[in-house]
Amino acid sequence: MVSPVDLSRLKERGVQLQLDTVTTLLRRLGDPQERYRTVHVGGTNGKGSAAAFVASMVRETGRSVGLYTSPHLVTERERIAVNGAMISREDFDDAARALEPHLPGETTYFEFLTALAFHYFHLRKVDCAVIEVGLGGRLDATNVLLHPDVAIVTNVSREHERYLGRRLEDIAREKGGIVKRGGTLVTAASQPAVRAVLRGICEERRSRFCLLGKDFRIRSSRSGDFSYRGLRADFRNLSLSMAGAHQARNAALALCAVEILSEKGLPVDEPAVRRGLKKAVVPGRMEILRRDPTVVADGAHNPAAVSVLLRALKDRFRFRRLGFVFGVLADKDYRAMLGRILPVADWVIFSRPESERALDPETLLPLARKRSVPARVVPDPAEALRAAVGKAGSGDLVCVTGSLFLLGGIYRRDPAFQEGGHEISSVR
Repeated sequence: MVSPVDLSRLKERGVQLQLDTVTTLLRRLGDPQERYRTVHVGGTNGKGSAAAFVASMVRETGRSVGLYTSPHLVTERERIAVNGAMISREDFDDAARALEPHLPGETTYFEFLTALAFHYFHLRKVDCAVIEVGLGGRLDATNVLLHPDVAIVTNVSREHERYLGRRLEDIAREKGGIVKRGGTLVTAASQPAVRAVLRGICEERRSRFCLLGKDFRIRSSRSGDFSYRGLRADFRNLSLSMAGAHQARNAALALCAVEILSEKGLPVDEPAVRRGLKKAVVPGRMEILRRDPTVVADGAHNPAAVSVLLRALKDRFRFRRLGFVFGVLADKDYRAMLGRILPVADWVIFSRPESERALDPETLLPLARKRSVPARVVPDPAEALRAAVGKAGSGDLVCVTGSLFLLGGIYRRDPAFQEGGHEISSVR
């Protein structure tokens, strides 16, 4: 069967930050997003991981859980999953057929996928859905959720300034727009100005404000495990499959969220917490693609995420030389990203992410030459990875980063990484 909806045509409509279209579409479908419990997850970095942790812990209680994330690596269907399994092609096409007669003429690609996810979760009778924000928050298509059980804003840094504003306070205000009256916000925001904005939104909407480091805390051990002291819970020696100190912070946000779910009648016990945290994985986040030479893929796509990635590489790996395959979208702050990468790089291969918004990799060569870092361009992502592996020697580390669209190009074109054909490795 062929979906009646031309996704490429919807993509041409670009980004529309407004809620009228998706609200109309969902109303025509009977507002499926109001038929189950929801956790709404926004922020600049880490929201995909935090969402995965929440979904995994709730799933381990035996309940049915939907998870909606973006972007995808190979297929749109990755964005929509129930109980860890992405929507099948048949179910995707059936859901698209159900939506097609109700589509307002101006519906965008993201609005369509968001409505399809909400509709599908209702059909599957999920108990809870964990919904990741696409862009911003206040006017993001996912913000049709009127009564989320809890909202998470992982952190706030500069991104998408064309849409969200140039000041951190403006960006925080957009991301804090997912907080609803009488709701709860969980955040690890670190900047005083950002905290002030988020706290102000909560006060205005009479919502609860839960801050990492104040209302709930974590303590990491040398082994990589961590302990969590929360609103009421106290868990020791928790372990994750996803690597990096930043993942413990993302897990802490998820733990606080499931505490709040428990308060609201969806209990998540300690065994489910431990199993869920350990089982949660997100493709393209510190993912080991091969060893000797070791190749790590991470979709860090802004300066803050790159800084976190570089710390994780330093903490988790021992290597002789460090090389990069780097590709980025044109609307990202690629100069600042490379400003962090080039000082630690022994060499770089620039490539082109599979997106109409991709930056021409030739643009990046002068930045590397200015710092005397050996660099070349290999436009095809899979060819770039093969060139990097060929250049690296035993004991070297290759990091593929800059965009999830770059990683998707590798998975899509290289037979070793076709859909379902690669295993996610963890760094312990």
